[in-house]
Amino acid sequence: MNNTSRALPRSRLLTMRIIALCGIIFLLCCSGCMQRKIRRPAEVDRFITTFHAREQIEEATYFDIFTLLKGTSGPVLRVYIEGDGLAWNTRHRISPDPTPRQPLALLLAAQDPSSLILYIGRPCQYVTGVHRRNCLPQVWTSGRFCTPVIEDVNQIISAFKQKTGARQVEIVGYSGGGGVAALVASRRDDVTGILTLAGNLDHAAWTSHHGVSPLVDSLNPLDVAEELKTIPQLHVSGAEDEIVPPHLSKRFIAKISTKKCRHLVLENISHENNWLKNYHTILSRFEKLIKTDY
Repeated sequence: MNNTSRALPRSRLLTMRIIALCGIIFLLCCSGCMQRKIRRPAEVDRFITTFHAREQIEEATYFDIFTLLKGTSGPVLRVYIEGDGLAWNTRHRISPDPTPRQPLALLLAAQDPSSLILYIGRPCQYVTGVHRRNCLPQVWTSGRFCTPVIEDVNQIISAFKQKTGARQVEIVGYSGGGGVAALVASRRDDVTGILTLAGNLDHAAWTSHHGVSPLVDSLNPLDVAEELKTIPQLHVSGAEDEIVPPHLSKRFIAKISTKKCRHLVLENISHENNWLKNYHTILSRFEKLIKTDY
């Protein structure tokens, strides 16, 4: 992309006074680990080999974002947005690199028979060196749903939609990627379906449930729920999920309150386990919902 690079804005959503100082200290302390090559999940190369996918780090306005594209053209671009990845090493220690150890959204994309799929890593995942532009730790902690993140993901979707000639977009998001999916969809008029899996759709309720610090630099998907009423969407929760329990989606679902929006709770699924064995069934439900005329 030929876009002018920007620093993160000083706004209510990115209050960088103390945060920036902490970020500088963090980066200095972690400079050694930042320079080392990131652990590249084997699933990335497997996806590239299996589907002849194209790997690209896209330069958006604020971040350089890792992408994989399966297919070259088609009427519908199905977008997979990764989860939060390794945001924290421990409850009190921020990870220097949020690249997921197990990229579940990518594993789900690998099971999807759609001919045109775009996989988007979250900002600062999979990238090193000069591509870690604006990669302060707030980007994968308190500001994981901040305006620059949402704007850049939206920008990349638009660029690939143009490249592939797609007319419509379907967005699939896992965990925090589900929250990003909802926030991005609220800014577009071409989204014909939203599918979230263990989606964090109300981060205020989520942080309260776990007794952790609020995501003070983030937009909340709950606040855009009513804007998504016309879009068919399926939100799937695992009954055994202790990270994003099913009840945390209730306020989001209630705000939409249409037949186009369904909440499915599946037994024997936790936050990370047993999604793959159930995914064909989930996809079938999602595609049926998209095609149903209410």
